Amino acid sequence: MKSILIAVTGGVLGWAASRTVAAPAPAREKVTALGESPSVGASLEDFGFIVGSWSGTVKGFATPRMPKAFESPGRMTSRWGPQHAWIETESTMELPGLGPYAVKVVVRFDRRAKVFDSFVVNTAGNGVRYSGKRTGNGLVFIGTIGDVTQRVTYENVSPRELRFVVEESDDGGATYHPHSETLWKRS
Repeated sequence: MKSILIAVTGGVLGWAASRTVAAPAPAREKVTALGESPSVGASLEDFGFIVGSWSGTVKGFATPRMPKAFESPGRMTSRWGPQHAWIETESTMELPGLGPYAVKVVVRFDRRAKVFDSFVVNTAGNGVRYSGKRTGNGLVFIGTIGDVTQRVTYENVSPRELRFVVEESDDGGATYHPHSETLWKRS
């Protein structure tokens, strides 16, 4: 049976033909393996801009694993965990060919490794772990799903707008192609 892994990190979609859960590399190794340096001086507060209720339209681009482009309305809610130890996000949307879809994301900051960790599970029964770093006015997370590397960017556009962009790579992160994009607006 062929299944589709849909990893949504705060509302951004990622597909791959696999039912496996990505085996995480140590956070620092995963980020530096792709030629990026860990976030120095960062903290989970850097990701606090995502906290709140959001609505938007998910725009999926045609990819080798998702042959048809689509647009779908979605909702996302993010909140702090106890003592600001993590941020948890729940997203819902309707996906062509799959119907109602939901995802749960928990993001924490690893103070020792100076990187962000994102743990993602979804209603397709899959899960994946991403490692991230602060960049400019947002965060960038890298994860591997089977043989596909994903780069997920969270951009703090304004206090009322948040952009999520997912790009995929079939060559270990040397080159990326667009996968999906969402402009979330505070509800």
